[in-house]
Amino acid sequence: MLKSFRKLRAIFLASWQESLMYRAESLVWFIGEAIIPLIMIALWLAAYRTVDRIGEYTVQDMVNYYVMFLVLSNLLTPHLEWNTGEWIRSGAFSAHLVRPFPYQLWQLAVEVAFKGVRVVFLVPMLLLFFLLFGPEMLGGFALRWEIAPILLASMVLSFLLNYCLKLCLGLLAFWVGQTDGIIESYAVVTMFLAGSIIPLDLMPAAVERVTHFLPFRYLYFFQVQLLQGRLDLLSALSGLAIQAGWLLVCYMLAQWVFAAGVRRYGAYGG
Repeated sequence: MLKSFRKLRAIFLASWQESLMYRAESLVWFIGEAIIPLIMIALWLAAYRTVDRIGEYTVQDMVNYYVMFLVLSNLLTPHLEWNTGEWIRSGAFSAHLVRPFPYQLWQLAVEVAFKGVRVVFLVPMLLLFFLLFGPEMLGGFALRWEIAPILLASMVLSFLLNYCLKLCLGLLAFWVGQTDGIIESYAVVTMFLAGSIIPLDLMPAAVERVTHFLPFRYLYFFQVQLLQGRLDLLSALSGLAIQAGWLLVCYMLAQWVFAAGVRRYGAYGG
């Protein structure tokens, strides 16, 4: 156990140094994930010129919603699907299979390390938001102390859930020559069903009810609701339980896809 922890720590430190070398690439990812929240803030500010409230959201709540969404999506979204797919197609994945450490854990340590660079980018971005919008940016922040542990647990589960989903996407390269279209389609679906485009509670009632039973709601939207104080303790615990259930399902799916893919990879001499 201690030996495995030391290996994981070594991978993390090496990946952290690598992330500093590729900070320009990390900046591109950061900007890409910041564009949609920024655009949506501009659109909603225009909509609020004629009304004081849309649904249960004031203009302060809405600005706060997308700022929180920007922070959460940058901290909780891994991007292993692209490299995983490329390594499988090129044959470089073979090197990962002979390492004395499971690929899944190795890649997880890499993704966690790269998030450190995102924090560096988030700080000036949040300062810019504060200068643009002033104290009203924090107008919708209403996290209660009894909800705080649930929020922290949910953020960890969200990162792991995102990781398992993205791992499955990358592993599809074992069967599909090009996974780019699948990955892009997944990104579009996630934007709508995770609340990136519009808060889920402003969607038609039937669609909003369906999202309660899909994993996408628990990637970011659930955490924003906790931060804005929109859920009581029972609802927060219920949401956390559903999120944990989805993580278990997606973890088992990722393990099965990985094992099946490796068998196929080996059969073809990968």
